[in-house]
Amino acid sequence: MSVMQKRCRTDSVLTLQAVNSYLDQLAKSIDNQQKKNILSELFHESTLEEQKWLARIILKDLKIGLGHETVLKNYHPDAVDLYNITSDLKEVFRDLSGNDKRMGADRFRIFFPIRPMLADKMPLKQLAVILEKNKVLIETKFDGERIQCHFKDDVVKFFSRNSNNYTHIYGPKMAPIIRENVNAKSVILGTNIDFQYIRWRNGCLGYNYKQYGSFWAKQTSCLGRRRSSRETIML
Repeated sequence: MSVMQKRCRTDSVLTLQAVNSYLDQLAKSIDNQQKKNILSELFHESTLEEQKWLARIILKDLKIGLGHETVLKNYHPDAVDLYNITSDLKEVFRDLSGNDKRMGADRFRIFFPIRPMLADKMPLKQLAVILEKNKVLIETKFDGERIQCHFKDDVVKFFSRNSNNYTHIYGPKMAPIIRENVNAKSVILGTNIDFQYIRWRNGCLGYNYKQYGSFWAKQTSCLGRRRSSRETIML
């Protein structure tokens, strides 16, 4: 912090409205240079203490020993469950306005991304016991991007595993395929399409890392840049 102290302004001028505006811009941008410009402007306007907390907010780790689940559990018994199936705090506080109000059976909602169930790490000793006593099934792990698709009344939206709306990235090329092949008025998780977006190139799954770089290259192909005629989108 002593290194940064001389580079930061000493007077606080940021308002909550300004911070919200910067964070909204950051969340909506997909270009790395645009993100750098937004962060540069935000930190230029903030003090050293403000930069510390802004960085923690952006990284989603406040380092206060209190996670969002603990806060939501104390707000309402159903708050964690509702947040996991809507990824929207506004919906949580609007729908569960009182402790006596409980969620109904119809919990899943179209166009509200559902937080995926993720695998946990297992200690090697425990894994060795399982492998020794049980038959296991091993399958190839294809390197793709986990995408959730919601479809209703000809409207198709795509969400990432972090509940970000990626419709502007995948919609132009993938939405027509969904409309053509899904015979349903509305689809959501359970009968939903929860898939990995991967690439098929030169008869092989995946992509050349040296040529395309990280998984962001998959988004690049959907945006219509640097895509070969021999390259096919697979779900």
